[in-house]
Amino acid sequence: MSEQNPNPGMPRLQQYIAAKDHENACGELLRILHTIDRQFGNITGIEFDTPEQLHNPNLDQDRHISFCTQAAQAITQLFTDPDLTVSPEGAQHFLAMQRWLNMIFAMPALHQRRPHPANLQPQSRAAAPARHPHRQHPRRAD
Repeated sequence: MSEQNPNPGMPRLQQYIAAKDHENACGELLRILHTIDRQFGNITGIEFDTPEQLHNPNLDQDRHISFCTQAAQAITQLFTDPDLTVSPEGAQHFLAMQRWLNMIFAMPALHQRRPHPANLQPQSRAAAPARHPHRQHPRRAD
């Protein structure tokens, strides 16, 4: 008799996917998506591996990005498996959670487009703007 874990989790989802246990993988993914839905987008209570430095409460957005990156990789692996079959009822369950699937795939991409604050270099006010090497700038008449 298997022990029922109260919290959905990425490690189980990844194990089911690796074992090609599609039924349990889809069930675990739906449990994760329903948890996100009940919490209005929050991932509290979902088990996933996160680097130690992201346990800081001030890095909540980075924890979400880490979760979404892992989830997007797992979902891609599951949904691109040619042996996966989903019943019409199962497809309806996934369609009902499409906003959270969209968020999972969009969040890592949005994060890559903005510079991380630690990587920003302060601009010196004294530095002149760089000129395009192929442009001729008009000279001032003195």
